[in-house]
Formats: sequence, structure tokens, C-alpha cells
Amino acid sequence: MMYGHSVVCPTIFSYAGSFGQTDIKEIEERGCRALIAAGFSENFSALSVRDRNSYDIVRSLCGRKAAVVLDPVLLYGYQKELQKNRKSIFKHKYLLLYAYDTRFNLPHEIEAVRAFARKEKIKILSVGSYHAWADRNIPVNPLELLTWFQQAEYVVTDTFHGTILALLAHREVVVFIRKAKNANKMYDLLSSLAVQEAEVRAEESLLSRFERKIDWEKLDSVLNQKRTESRNYLNEVLSP
Repeated sequence: MMYGHSVVCPTIFSYAGSFGQTDIKEIEERGCRALIAAGFSENFSALSVRDRNSYDIVRSLCGRKAAVVLDPVLLYGYQKELQKNRKSIFKHKYLLLYAYDTRFNLPHEIEAVRAFARKEKIKILSVGSYHAWADRNIPVNPLELLTWFQQAEYVVTDTFHGTILALLAHREVVVFIRKAKNANKMYDLLSSLAVQEAEVRAEESLLSRFERKIDWEKLDSVLNQKRTESRNYLNEVLSP
């Protein structure tokens, strides 16, 4: 069904699809090439993806050039929500940690975050997932999450959408890239938005990373252009 098979609909198109860490070799090893290629070739009137790896896979499978568009969260942008004046939700300045509870548990990563927080005299808040070493763990619903990002002094994350929310809220963010987990999407996200400085490199401290400031004006300009391109794709595929 993900590739349009057995979907009873006159028009099928994709928006911002992604193969994540999967590559063409794994697709072939698992015997899925024919299934996916047939779906793309026979069922879809239009194809779009969110990263270069997915673009290359689609091209390899069926020879089609998929449009590269923004993730829906970036497309929407939450601009109205971000412009609202909200009361402070935490009495201390804080670093927001946004990551699955199975990550950021290695001693050297914990100490890196703690050392930076000590220097800045700020609290460490893990929002949405539990990390025993954080100063506070905050359960939130999706509608509350953006406010916690917006009011943070800094953000540390290794997730795709954690990075996106930090960038939308114009928060200085450190991005840990996990080569076996999220490298394809994360490298492409940072490079396509011209914010490669957000990545923390293995040999540097969080302090060194935060000394490289993100150019917010440049980011917003890139986003506006890509939003126009993404909306044009949607308008085209949805036109009668």
C-alpha cells in the first residue's frame, strides 16, 4: 500500500517521502526492488522526496526524477504560533535536550552536555523523553513542545524534527549525527538549509560549536524559497 499497490484512487502522489537510512543495496538484498519500482512506475502520477538519498533511490529504481520538497513541518513553519507572546514556562534558563530515551546515555555525551550547562549556569531539561541524568524531565503534548523549544537558551538533539523545531524557533542547536541511524536525512537537512555549522564534530566541545552562530536571515531566505517550490509542487499535482 505504501507504494500505491491496491489503492483504489484515480490520483496518487507522494509528498516528502524518505527512505531514511535504507539504500538501494538493502532494497535489492531484501528482494524489494521489483515491488517498489512497479509501484512508483505504475501507480504514482507524481513523486516527491525530502532528501537526496531518496531522490537517488527513486531515480535508480524507475528512472524518474522526484521533486525534492520540504518536510511538512518546515513547510508549515509555525510562524503564527511562534509570534505569540507566551508567559515563561520555566523559572530558570535552560538547555533543552530532545532525543529518544535510548540515546544520549553514553558517558562522554552526558559529560559534554553537563560541562556546557555548568559553564553557562543553566539547567538541563529533557523534554518528551526520560533521561535520568537531566535536571528535569518534562512530559509534553505536541502543542506544548514548540513553546519549550522557543524559550530554551540552547537545544541539543540528534533527531530530524528536533533539529527542525530548533531552527524554526531560531534557537542555537547542537546536532549529533548518528551514522547508523539518521545520517542520510540529517546531513541533507543541514546542507540543504545551509546550516552545517549546527553539527557538532567529534573532536570539538559544545562550547566550540555554539561559538559558530547560525545565520538566521540566510536560513529564513532559504526556507522561503524552498516553501515556494514545495507549494508549487502541491498546487501542480492538486490542480484538476
